[in-house]
Amino acid sequence: MYAVSQDYIDELEDNAVHFERISGTIGTVAFTDANILRGSLSITNQCSDQKNIGIGQVYIGSLKCTFLGINLGSAEKWIGKVISLTHYLEIGQSEEGVPLGYYTVASASMTASGIVVTAYDNMSLLDQRVSNSLLDGYKTAEQWLQVAATACGITIGNTSVELAAMTNGTVLFQCSSDGDISTWRDLLADISQALCAFATAGRDGKIYLRQYKQLADETLMPDRRGNDGSYSDFTTYYSSIYFDNLDGSESCYSIIGDGLVYEGGKNAFLLEDPDGEDLDDVRQAVMNKLGEIVFYPFSVSVAPEPYYDLGDVIDFTGGITGSGKHCVITKTSFKHHSKLKLTGVGTNPRLNNVKSREEKKISGMQREQTAAIQQVKQETQEKIDEITYDYVAPYLESTSSIGDGQDAIVLAFSFHLESNAMVHFGSTINFETVKDGSALVHLHVIYNVDNTEINPLNPLIQYYDDGHHILTLDFLTSELQAGDHTFGVAFGVTGGTVS
Repeated sequence: MYAVSQDYIDELEDNAVHFERISGTIGTVAFTDANILRGSLSITNQCSDQKNIGIGQVYIGSLKCTFLGINLGSAEKWIGKVISLTHYLEIGQSEEGVPLGYYTVASASMTASGIVVTAYDNMSLLDQRVSNSLLDGYKTAEQWLQVAATACGITIGNTSVELAAMTNGTVLFQCSSDGDISTWRDLLADISQALCAFATAGRDGKIYLRQYKQLADETLMPDRRGNDGSYSDFTTYYSSIYFDNLDGSESCYSIIGDGLVYEGGKNAFLLEDPDGEDLDDVRQAVMNKLGEIVFYPFSVSVAPEPYYDLGDVIDFTGGITGSGKHCVITKTSFKHHSKLKLTGVGTNPRLNNVKSREEKKISGMQREQTAAIQQVKQETQEKIDEITYDYVAPYLESTSSIGDGQDAIVLAFSFHLESNAMVHFGSTINFETVKDGSALVHLHVIYNVDNTEINPLNPLIQYYDDGHHILTLDFLTSELQAGDHTFGVAFGVTGGTVS
């Protein structure tokens, strides 16, 4: 968790509306909120899969954004540029910033609204093929990490003391040629698992190994949480782990309990005895640390103040959580000017262990298919979340009167779709009507998508007497293609004036 001041926390707790902004650089060119298409900036990262807390995970963080008014030349010239950015929260007459990291542009496309960019954090720099000549000898985890860092041009953020204090942190490992290492990210995954840790890119661009901890970093009361939160009534934990052996067999290492079974697989650093160590003792040490991971799965949205990190532990208390839930963050999804979604995964050990391990292996393909379907559902929901905003600033918002027999646009805004989707628009508009005679004012709502008038099957027509009114608008478009779009609302008026 990035260290913020007490004033920062007080601002989040005391005020329902928070004023935020982002600034940063693309290469050497500075940008601000004015250069970001509203609603387009999102950053996601995770340290486990979609089912259970994992060790040895090496996910890549991603940034997506549409930039406006930045001239770097053609879209191709954006490729390889490094984006660094900081999120600021206004606190009284000052503000406080939280760095969001470094991301290298992988793709860029020119659109009518701006440059649509996808960029990845420095974990992606490890996706390079390993030279087997560099995998000889016995080395500590720190030394193996330095081999990878030198080969890939990255920096390891952990200190020597931090790495030595981790599980098996001083063990001299041998990287077995029978392991499944083809890239440096594979190597990082195996050495992280041997330390019962996961790897991630930090806010400073360095690569860090982190172990799951037990003490809570923060306690969140209901007034800091969205009403979309869900919290399990069980804890997820492990009591045994299986590792592959050189001869193709498996060995199980356990602690007392009836928790989940972890599949360690073929770890290149846990196939042969380390120098001066017994392999079984090293593997058991991984299980002993793994057994300390005990958390409630959860999902919740909070204000878009991204000072949380993967692996942070949060206690939720009050509201629907009851006496409290002890949770760990395994995924973050940040949406600028919208929300920050925090997730912690896990399955119920009691339900998961009803079947024997052999039966689970037989049904493994079914589980993988189910997981793939769930992944698609979650990605679909995330895309829905990405185009559902609590507030979108229109680029046109008319306050002029609309007279009898006239029609005029009352508001319009731009938005971006990452993929084909139907878009749901909802809003309320306050206005006043004045009749020309005794008849009621006739108000006809006209929707416009990409400069084309839409004629719904049931057009919205309202009749009003003199006075102030509130009109609720609700409209679902047909499927739109991926890319930039505009949406507008116009009023047509007969029999009076609307203002």
